[in-house]
Amino acid sequence: NRGRFESCHTNVKAISDAVNDATSEFSYNMDNITGENTGDILKNDADVVVGAFQIIKGDFIDEYKLPVKVKNKSNERKSFSVKIEAVDASGARIDDDTVYVNDLNAGQEQNLEAFVLVTSDMAGKLKNAQFKIVEISMY
Repeated sequence: NRGRFESCHTNVKAISDAVNDATSEFSYNMDNITGENTGDILKNDADVVVGAFQIIKGDFIDEYKLPVKVKNKSNERKSFSVKIEAVDASGARIDDDTVYVNDLNAGQEQNLEAFVLVTSDMAGKLKNAQFKIVEISMY
């Protein structure tokens, strides 16, 4: 009976380990989706380059944009959402915006624009703002 007990114990441990591994992987993947793994994603999976805020004077209306380039550094197709905030000299948030990149192949990059739909008053504040990535989600 001892051999049967040890065999049963080994099977229970293997099942327990498999459940723990699956739970850990699920948790890690959920953290990727919710932005909890922002540091890891920026280190291992995505390069994000935020340019300078631009005001393009037009004849009737001005255009505004913050260029953002996202590159997939991973070996698989990925989608990303990148939340960027604009802060003033004291560190207070002025505004935030999110850009979305769908189905980037491994090594592929895409140029996007954030802060496009802002008022002229807000554009004046954004002109001198510092921009930083608050969160990046990967799915």
